[in-house]
Amino acid sequence: MSQGGEFTFRGMRREIAALYSDSSLEMAQVRGAHLNAIVRQTPYAMAANFGSGLLVFWAFGSPASSALWLWWATLMAVSGLATLRW
Repeated sequence: MSQGGEFTFRGMRREIAALYSDSSLEMAQVRGAHLNAIVRQTPYAMAANFGSGLLVFWAFGSPASSALWLWWATLMAVSGLATLRW
């Protein structure tokens, strides 16, 4: 954390809350940079989802069950829609 102390989830949550409740120019720039990084990484994250889905399907899909097909189709649909919305 910024105080240099021990990491805690409570402290992390407090700092994230401070980031989004502060209306200063510096915090607005940090929020903008954060959003820009997320938007820039979306296609790569969706490609990773696609690849990991294929690997799981390959590893467990010798006789593919209905649940595995449903999971895979849902993952592909969500990844595809996120990429299209990007």
